[in-house]
Amino acid sequence: MLSNTFSGLSLIGFLILLGLYLLFLLIYIRVFRRYLKQIITERGGSGFDTTFLVIERLFILIMALIILLLFVRLNPLPNGIIVLILLLAFGSFIYNYCLGISLIGELRLEINKPIAIGKYSGILRKIGFLGLFASKGDVLSFFSYRKLLNTRIDHGSDNLPVLTTLLVRGDRETTMNAHQKAIEEIILNFPLNIAVQNSNIKISGDDIIVGVAVQNSKHFQSLIQQLEINGYKVSIK
Repeated sequence: MLSNTFSGLSLIGFLILLGLYLLFLLIYIRVFRRYLKQIITERGGSGFDTTFLVIERLFILIMALIILLLFVRLNPLPNGIIVLILLLAFGSFIYNYCLGISLIGELRLEINKPIAIGKYSGILRKIGFLGLFASKGDVLSFFSYRKLLNTRIDHGSDNLPVLTTLLVRGDRETTMNAHQKAIEEIILNFPLNIAVQNSNIKISGDDIIVGVAVQNSKHFQSLIQQLEINGYKVSIK
């Protein structure tokens, strides 16, 4: 039955099918995926778990392969050559994408958790389709899955150093300079191993930006809790 469907497919029908597939991807990535992530975040989650990400990427890949198979079936020789050329031209892209599926499933990564990639250490911000995004202070770095293949990766460990930026907001009745001094006092008296300089604490609009480095991720969470106990709202930049 599937073979009859392939043989009966016209070029116009194939183009319509391709258009629908691309439209689905556009709507899914631009609208539905963002809305779903917003719901997860509002419920206290940090983003999609790795099982969902693997299934999502596998579905997109399988659908793309079906589209290519239908295209080749229309006119095997010329269309097969076109597909072969496309595979050669975008082979690196496809390999990187497929490698990402394997690495995501194996590593079980978590967003906003410490990660060490080779000599680099920071906070994992995003698990992309082609690589990982991690931040160190205000600097966001991208690591393709191909680059990660032969690189040591440590993640989710309490012993990983944490270097990140916090946005701290207090009540409007107190001046920003007073808030800045209060936050500096909280950090200077923080009992755990932490490295912060006065130059890392600055005012930006209604927020106070705090660049902070700690040697243990548990210390990092304890610092956030300490700031919140003192009446501040804290978010990770």
